[in-house]
Amino acid sequence: MKIRIADFKGEIPRRHPRLLPMEYAQLAQNTRLDDGSIAPVREAALTTTLNADAASIFLHKGVWFSFPNDVDVVPGPVADDRLYITGNGAPSMNVNGTNYPLALNAPVLAPTVVMSGEPDDTIAQFITYAYTFVTIFDEESAPSPVSNAILWSAGLNVTVSDFSPPQSGRGINRIRIYRSQTSASGITDLYFVSEQPIATTSYVHDLVEEPLQEVLPSADYDAPPSTMAGLISLPNGMMAAFDGKKVLFCEPFKPHAWPEKYRLTIDRDVVGLAGFGTTLAILTTATPYVAQGTAPENMIMEKMERDLPCVAKRGIVDMGYAAVYPSSEGLVMITGGSADLVSRNLFTTEQWKALSPSSFHAEQYEGRYFFTHTPAGDSVQKMGIFDITGAQPYYIETDEAPITMTRDASTGALYMLLTARNVHRWDAPGAELKPQTWRSRLFQLVSPVSYSGVLVEADDPIGAIPAGETPNLTRIYADGVLVREFNTLNAPVRMPSGFQSRKWQIEIIGYVPITGISMAQSYDELGVP
Repeated sequence: MKIRIADFKGEIPRRHPRLLPMEYAQLAQNTRLDDGSIAPVREAALTTTLNADAASIFLHKGVWFSFPNDVDVVPGPVADDRLYITGNGAPSMNVNGTNYPLALNAPVLAPTVVMSGEPDDTIAQFITYAYTFVTIFDEESAPSPVSNAILWSAGLNVTVSDFSPPQSGRGINRIRIYRSQTSASGITDLYFVSEQPIATTSYVHDLVEEPLQEVLPSADYDAPPSTMAGLISLPNGMMAAFDGKKVLFCEPFKPHAWPEKYRLTIDRDVVGLAGFGTTLAILTTATPYVAQGTAPENMIMEKMERDLPCVAKRGIVDMGYAAVYPSSEGLVMITGGSADLVSRNLFTTEQWKALSPSSFHAEQYEGRYFFTHTPAGDSVQKMGIFDITGAQPYYIETDEAPITMTRDASTGALYMLLTARNVHRWDAPGAELKPQTWRSRLFQLVSPVSYSGVLVEADDPIGAIPAGETPNLTRIYADGVLVREFNTLNAPVRMPSGFQSRKWQIEIIGYVPITGISMAQSYDELGVP
């Protein structure tokens, strides 16, 4: 029997080494497996050292943000200098390094209104006034309580005064004043009449000079709750978050406004959210939900048919086409209206539990699910990789042990927090190569055979090999015993003669891309004279 491996894959831990498909590995570590070959990744490179110990990190426009707890940081849909943050106390907004509360509270005091004369009772109508706060970022609050109604007729001016003091630390620099108007159909709305500096103590409204303009846009601009968490971005200027059993949506392109009318309530506590396309995956302590829609007011929610609780908020990843997260039963993928256990053919239940899925911190990188975890009974974190793009998922091990990770969406780079303060880039361009290990399935034959030669086919290294290191080492095992070790590439190597075995295994260790391995009972089968 000739052994030929030419399309290399990763591990399937639940399968017995003898029962693995031909191209899959019993061990795959620090290897790419991008194009069918096995090629090493590069070493991680120190990118920055933080000023304080961190548990969450985020890179925005070349500036590192770090936090001591589980924090969600999302660039806003309004301006590229703004970040929106939940998990670090009350929700906040960071603008060029300055933090502001995200909540823009409505004025608490109704204005006082005084008319300049007596109205003409034959044409008079009742009117009220209200006002809003406006920030240096052009955010507008919900309105104040309306003033007492006064009977007004054309030709009379109204003095509006007694405005609330502005919210501290929110960058409020203006007020907008609104007056009511009742239509012929009996509908009353507030209409904009004037914008005034925040220092204004009173304002005289002359309807001739300042006629009614647009309707108040911020009537439903409720402030986000202080316990809002799990912030994510969605298409069409939307953002979503959760608070207990409630899923919240901001007013499109208004991340400071979270109208109560948009809120959805489910039957279990929300653990986290992930958005892909126009679908929002809502992951809970029991059954997942999905909500679909292009605007907050038309989101339609659907409950999945199976209890697949999310056990780690930080293990939730938006893959672009699906939401992936760790459950108590395995790794779950939500696409559209279905939830699939994609690790079913990868790990047994006991193997999955041994990974401690509740400890997962994960990111998407080059279409794969990268995760760091603390295995059961261990105190040292490890990082693994799931490739879930094919019909048969596989697993790749690494020798890294990050605390957490973040992916820079602008460059696609993956960064790891390897100590509480040191951030490294995974597979850093220009760094030396890591030593990779790939160990084949166990080839168990019906009867003992002897092999005459081995051919290992390779390409040139894709990076720098550490000084003094052997480019590649191939090991051949028979019945679990090392019988041949060599570093020859692209030329046949003779096997020792005089023995036979039923069980054979091949291991590659080194820094060179390997495109194929052949082991034959005669040199003729290797194509060698």
